[in-house]
Amino acid sequence: MNSNLKFYILRLVATLLCIVTVLPLSAQIADEYVTLKKFLGAKMYGEAYNEILRYEITRDRIDPGLQKLRVDILEKTKEQMLKQAKVNPDDPAVFTILADIAFQQSDFDNALSYISKALDIKSAPLSNYVCAKILFRRGNIDSAFDRMGNVLESMPDSQVVFEDFQFLYSCKNYGQATAAKICKNSNFLLRATPAVAPTGPAIPVSPFENDPTQVAVNTTVAPNVDLLPPMEYTPKEDDDDSEILPDEVETSDDISLEDDPFSDFDDDSDI
Repeated sequence: MNSNLKFYILRLVATLLCIVTVLPLSAQIADEYVTLKKFLGAKMYGEAYNEILRYEITRDRIDPGLQKLRVDILEKTKEQMLKQAKVNPDDPAVFTILADIAFQQSDFDNALSYISKALDIKSAPLSNYVCAKILFRRGNIDSAFDRMGNVLESMPDSQVVFEDFQFLYSCKNYGQATAAKICKNSNFLLRATPAVAPTGPAIPVSPFENDPTQVAVNTTVAPNVDLLPPMEYTPKEDDDDSEILPDEVETSDDISLEDDPFSDFDDDSDI
């Protein structure tokens, strides 16, 4: 057989294999936000916002379209959830959503108040994750680390949660600047950045920056940090193949997302 013919046959086979591999992935991406779009179409903003929070805790990829959507529905969701809180004051999901909305608006006092209510009702992974974001932005690194630890205990198979746990561990011990260098796979800093710029204290780059008794010891890089043994991630073996959803696991503790997939949705138009 002619060598050129062999080459073209092999090239055709390789192309077909690529198509077979990519098509299921494309379909998966296309169907990625089906549930979210259904909620938006029904103007169920609370359910849509909760779905966004679930994406945040289970997917490391930051989708700019999803981030923009969150901002676009902040006020509508807040209005619905405030009404829902009066009707059903024992629903932790309502207060978790209100807490994240307040956080996105840089209203950290109300955010902490709402998340405290949510955790008092049920200490769920999603609530603990939102709480960790709030505490981190307020500069309480130790408590944020503890909250992320609670999330990791409930979702030990989540690579996203593990990487964010590593980031907060490094923040707690060596400061934010060093943590950002060590934990390059974590997007926690982006997730813990409000949509509306905060006016309060900046996030400390060392554990001592916001300490009123501090002296000139604002070191951001720990000595010999490269000699530290890396933390290993070992997924938990579990006989149950069912996925652990963020709001399904209880723990007990006291509180001390380059195309826009949502461009078809207009805030003021019926979907």
